[in-house]
Amino acid sequence: MNGPSRMSVRLVFISGAICVGVGAPTLHASALPDSYPLNRATSGPTPVDPALDAWLAEHEIKPSPMELPEDKFTEFVAKQDQVTAAFLKLARLNASEVEDEDADDPTELVGPPKSAAMSAKPKETPRSIIDAALTQLKADAASGQLSTQNHPLLPFLYLNMLKSPELDPTARADVAQRFAKTAAGTCASKQSLLTEVNRDNLSHLSDDDLKALLLRVDRYRSRSFKQVVVRRIVANIADQSQKAIGEQLLAMAQPYPALIKSTPWLSKLAEQTGKAIDNHEPELSFNKARQFAGKKLCAKAKDSMLEGLRLTKGLGSLTDATNTGKVIDGCFRASDTQLRAEFWRNITKAMNDTYGFDGWAEARLRLGFIDWSHNKFDDARAAFKEVAEKASGKFTKYEARALYSLARIAENEGDQELAANLYQDYLTRYAKQENYDEALMALGVIRASRGEWSKVLVPLKGLIDSQTDVPVDERSASVLSFALFWSGRAYLELNKFSEASEMWRRVASEYYSTYYGALGHYMLEKAIGQHLALQPARTPAFRPEMLLEPFSSEDQQKVRRVDALMRIGMHQDAICEMEEVDIADGKPEKLVIKALVMHASGRWLDAVKIYDVLPRSYRGSLPSGFERILYPQSYAQEVRSLAAKAGVDPDFVFAIIRQESVFNPLARSPVGAMGLMQIMPQTAELEMRRIGSGYMPPDLRREVVRRISSPLGLLTADTNLQIGVHHVRSLLEKYLSPIYVLSAYNASPAATQRWITNLPTKDPLVFVERIPYKETRGYVKLVLRNYFYYKRLYSDAKQDLRHFDVVANSLMAIVKSDAPGRPVAGPPKPPRT
Repeated sequence: MNGPSRMSVRLVFISGAICVGVGAPTLHASALPDSYPLNRATSGPTPVDPALDAWLAEHEIKPSPMELPEDKFTEFVAKQDQVTAAFLKLARLNASEVEDEDADDPTELVGPPKSAAMSAKPKETPRSIIDAALTQLKADAASGQLSTQNHPLLPFLYLNMLKSPELDPTARADVAQRFAKTAAGTCASKQSLLTEVNRDNLSHLSDDDLKALLLRVDRYRSRSFKQVVVRRIVANIADQSQKAIGEQLLAMAQPYPALIKSTPWLSKLAEQTGKAIDNHEPELSFNKARQFAGKKLCAKAKDSMLEGLRLTKGLGSLTDATNTGKVIDGCFRASDTQLRAEFWRNITKAMNDTYGFDGWAEARLRLGFIDWSHNKFDDARAAFKEVAEKASGKFTKYEARALYSLARIAENEGDQELAANLYQDYLTRYAKQENYDEALMALGVIRASRGEWSKVLVPLKGLIDSQTDVPVDERSASVLSFALFWSGRAYLELNKFSEASEMWRRVASEYYSTYYGALGHYMLEKAIGQHLALQPARTPAFRPEMLLEPFSSEDQQKVRRVDALMRIGMHQDAICEMEEVDIADGKPEKLVIKALVMHASGRWLDAVKIYDVLPRSYRGSLPSGFERILYPQSYAQEVRSLAAKAGVDPDFVFAIIRQESVFNPLARSPVGAMGLMQIMPQTAELEMRRIGSGYMPPDLRREVVRRISSPLGLLTADTNLQIGVHHVRSLLEKYLSPIYVLSAYNASPAATQRWITNLPTKDPLVFVERIPYKETRGYVKLVLRNYFYYKRLYSDAKQDLRHFDVVANSLMAIVKSDAPGRPVAGPPKPPRT
């Protein structure tokens, strides 16, 4: 290279922009910068704020006290204050009276399970527990003990007192008054209300009482809870009361059109009052179609979708219909891939009749995609050209989508020249269409594969510059992170090491928790020869008080109740309580509290979804350790043990599970994949033939074979992991490259082999960008991103990243070489036959 050597540039850069050093000063400001210096990483996992770590240790999901054996329960209760202890003892004695079969959401399955309280009950009688608690509460009230009077778990204590048949009428009236005073809007009041809403109780209520009941129900925030209660009232209300409260009940039932439609008297009232639900009927049919598809009743799913298409009017439900069709073709794909195309051919006319050209185009594009996925390039090309020709000049959206698909097919077939021309045509004509950014990136990758690095750099620099004045939360994370990483790549190829390092510093700093952020961080470390701390650089410390500060005084008491329930292992009730905390304004400081509660309660997918919508600038201001919400870890001991037996990297397994199921052992996909690692039954059977006795002893093997012969056997966590981890080993032995492993895991081995043949490249990073299926391309990137962050969040920063080494081997060769020019990098290792 001209000028200073690579090594001297590295030294200058280390002392400058990167600011490496354990003692580097941190910025204390309310408005944090978009970009941070990267400090040297200390040994061990990425530090978690000590106060946050302590909070998580106290609150993370643990066995419910209701599930403990008697001696352990007694020991546990002895450590609690009197209110908590009395509540737990009574809850243990009271089997849950809440019938949960109508509940649509786990947040409403509240109270201890019926079977748990039966196995070991306290030696004290309910009456003795109640008398002791009431005596103490009265004494504390007389002495002014506010801490007892405001105890967050009092509503749960009073509820369980009221459940006891041993409570005499005078004491019952006293406790009922206390309950009414403390329980409004709490999970305890929801449990109480559910026990009230049955046919016997409703038959004794006057019309005014029923109206008051509906008003009580309407005050709750949880939509799923209200749906359960409204359904019960509709089902059990006396005929003579239907007229008096029918309109009020109909108004509350409007968000639940299926309930109205399935209740003759309510449906008739809707028509009489002009509140007919015709507009909801297509939605109901599409919902039902997706439900049938989930149950593998593909033919019924198709019929239900056709019914929805007959009922709908206008284009409002086109997206819903198209997405429903994709779910159904996934159902057919699980049984017979040929039936997918037949399904779309069968509904094309119905889509056209309902939505006109838009419906026809959606169906025709989907048929083209299916032909493409089956390697029928000529048929797929014909479908996309037909759409482009018919849409020309009239339906720009579909014309653009068709052209983009034609470019992807050309690239898939290895015709890079044609693909580049088609992408350029798209960029010239369709600047505001949905695939513009994808086309820009794809064209850049084609130029990169040709070594045209100056041509790669020019549009990326323009894109980066155009984003400079845009607020950080309004920038396109996917596009700008791509531009920053690939600009760094281009600068490196052009022997501009300092500029490359700055681009990678920016992407690692500004777009941490992304694929390109991980790659940029990794490459910067390799470039300077030092391990760097994960971003962002944090300024605040975690304080438990921050959980309360964003809320009103009423909601603060609810959050205290959530906290108290989580501390004693009653996470289900804690989530139920959290549903009543007001976060409707969407303020990030409120949302992050719910994300933290969901994470600690084992509702990891819900936590990830909430955390993902937080503004990036706000996420950057949180105490260190909050990123673990995005990368939860469960079944750690089982995964590490199996990974050691199989000889695979356990963090690679965690990365796959995170993307497949977010550690939900009961996850199921429309195409039939099941469990933690989303294993197909056919894959499980095939994998069991490969497993040797060194990995699985014969007795255990026979048991696993027996389990997977059951329709739900793969939903057993240990069985799923045993097969899934070995499946990862089998794919690694075959493909050697993690990129090929992940593309085969998500798409299929056949598709992966086709791409290896049709998309030859010496550069693994280019191969990732060229994967034709958008879903698989995204999947590969996300799992690799997960892998990097699992390594850095839970393992030593100096631990090897063997799979990243393979992915970035082409860049590694340049970084390690002081010679000018671009060295020839080896391709990903070919699969073994």
